[in-house]
Amino acid sequence: ADTLRNRSERRLPVGAPAESAAPFGWAEWGHMGPTATTDTAAPDTAALVAAAHALKELLAARAAEGERDGRLPEPVLRALTDAGLFRLGTPARYGGHEVGARTLVELGAAVSEADGSTGWVVTLCNACAWVAGLFPRRAQDEVFGADPLARVSGALAPTASAERVDGGYRITGRWA
Repeated sequence: ADTLRNRSERRLPVGAPAESAAPFGWAEWGHMGPTATTDTAAPDTAALVAAAHALKELLAARAAEGERDGRLPEPVLRALTDAGLFRLGTPARYGGHEVGARTLVELGAAVSEADGSTGWVVTLCNACAWVAGLFPRRAQDEVFGADPLARVSGALAPTASAERVDGGYRITGRWA
């Protein structure tokens, strides 16, 4: 049973499989494990998307500067941080929103409407924060413990492909 309150989607799994008594995997995005909390009320998807849209003018106005400098302009970085848009994939126990994949994609798209590069950064940082949330608690404490606003980045390069076949898709390749 899904014990999450005020959620229209299932959250991404948090905690390494060894920390869990429940099955772990992409098919069970609702698994939270015993290390997660749901006491912190996270904004709902509509509120987060509204926060992203509220930044649209700033993001669009500073897009050329970011492109020229090869980094997010400081006012953009501050505004995204203040809006909580770098805490989407951060585990709730560190003050993160711990949202599901659908919300992460919607937020990335909303930010990208104003500036694609900024949307890419927001999505990458949140996806990597989610990956850090899969590590054992000790590693999570090293990443988020001293600074719950830590931004996580990395390279994700799955070498797999999906091919449409009768009745669905055939997925081949290597994911780890």
